[in-house]
Amino acid sequence: MLRSRPWLLERDDRSQPPAQRQRRLRRDEVALLGEDYVRGASVEELIAAHGVNRTTVYAHLDRNGIERRIGAGKLSAEQVRHASELYKNGRTVSAIALDLGVGEESVRRALRRTGC
Repeated sequence: MLRSRPWLLERDDRSQPPAQRQRRLRRDEVALLGEDYVRGASVEELIAAHGVNRTTVYAHLDRNGIERRIGAGKLSAEQVRHASELYKNGRTVSAIALDLGVGEESVRRALRRTGC
């Protein structure tokens, strides 16, 4: 039982896992987060760049009145056009996904939206 919960070995008086460390962003970091999002950075990129949780990213966007890109997908409009051309020229969805660095399902969804 203790092997599956190693924190019990290190913290003999507690039965809880170690608390998650919170990262609070300064005002300038929040402004930068918003600017990056507006310029097209994904939420995943913001999480990695700022070391915060997804909920924190969304909370800062909402607090600052920045409209979320719901359903925009992982591909830019230019990437979707390029993927569509490649697909029409016989490239497979797998090959296109590999070229663009996204999952196959992201490519399939984008192609469906374009009517391919």
